[in-house]
Amino acid sequence: MGIEREDRATDERGRLTVNAQFQTSQPNIYAVGDVNGLSLLAHAASAQAETAVDHIAGESHPYQNHLVPRALYTWPEVASVGATEEELTARGVQYKIGKFPFMANGRAKANQQTDGFVKILADAKTDRVLGVHIVGREAGEMIHEAAVLMEFGGSAEDLARTCHAHPTMAEAVKEAALAVAGDPSQLRTVELKLLDYHSHLMSVIAPFTSADEALPDCKRRFKNLPDRHFASVEWLVRR
Repeated sequence: MGIEREDRATDERGRLTVNAQFQTSQPNIYAVGDVNGLSLLAHAASAQAETAVDHIAGESHPYQNHLVPRALYTWPEVASVGATEEELTARGVQYKIGKFPFMANGRAKANQQTDGFVKILADAKTDRVLGVHIVGREAGEMIHEAAVLMEFGGSAEDLARTCHAHPTMAEAVKEAALAVAGDPSQLRTVELKLLDYHSHLMSVIAPFTSADEALPDCKRRFKNLPDRHFASVEWLVRR
């Protein structure tokens, strides 16, 4: 189409320069997706196309690149939306952090998938959520709750006051939002209990050279623990 031969049509890396409606230097030609370099994600390209088509139809539908969810389908999964701590620090934005581990989440414990956490970054003055980062099972599913909240400029308190079904992995998002509020007592209590439990368990299995040797002794020491709970003990020992 010859767009790349025009002045200011591309950046230094050869990506097409577009405006907020994804128009190129030729207003009747729009460029969405990888070609403009804003985001190399399929769902971002789809969202950009919606904005472009709406503009062609005479409507307004702004695209916000910082609100595009990102997900890595690793094990555990990693997902995020919005700013990172490094980005906020570089911009001089004061922020609060709320964090909650999946080790303290009932559904994660039942699934024996307790690796990871939810971290929420909120503006220190307004409490507006600026970024959410999740590491753990189903992170790519849970991140959308945060994306919707941020689309409407919601606060950590808005999220903390939203009732979540129990038991679900998403409850960790609510708990992280509660931790932002400056009342970390619930989280701290959970952390202390987990640390005490874990330290005791480690001291029990320390003399043994293998999990198979340690488990009979653990079974004797934790004889009052229901079988369904002892399964978590066995999982920790075998790790």
